[in-house]
Amino acid sequence: MVRRSVHIVHPLIRRRWAAALAAALVAAACSSTAPSPVGPFGAVVEIPPDRAAVQVSNGVVSVVIIEPGRRPGAITASRAAPGTNSGHLYSFDGNTGLEWNTFFYGTAASDVARVEIDRPGAVGGTVAAGTWLIVLRDKGVTPDDLHWRFLDASGVVIASGTGVFPPEA
Repeated sequence: MVRRSVHIVHPLIRRRWAAALAAALVAAACSSTAPSPVGPFGAVVEIPPDRAAVQVSNGVVSVVIIEPGRRPGAITASRAAPGTNSGHLYSFDGNTGLEWNTFFYGTAASDVARVEIDRPGAVGGTVAAGTWLIVLRDKGVTPDDLHWRFLDASGVVIASGTGVFPPEA
């Protein structure tokens, strides 16, 4: 059950500007609790030539883009309790010039092995170190566009719903 729908959509933002803007927003929003984007990372998704990864630190889950030869940079962060199920959304909109435009990510309880959504072209979803990440090429994805399922190792659905959760405090 979704209690609140929150999404972020940025029109016409280039990758470098987006990373710089997001890093500033993350630092401002999370102050000293923001994770360092150098690891350790949980779930990692290959989005050639880069990688996207999730990390949790001090109750903050963040998505980090890892580009070859560059220091990893956080593009978004949300509050989340490790060991609980959560789902957060960051989606670019407009003429971004990016191949990968949407990041649905979060934390997972210990009995969750995989997170799936019912959108074609979704990449990722494997739980690692209590985190998960799904990346899409789609732009302007909203919480109502996301129908998700948390699965255990045998494929049994543990939880399902629509949108982002839990509500931000």
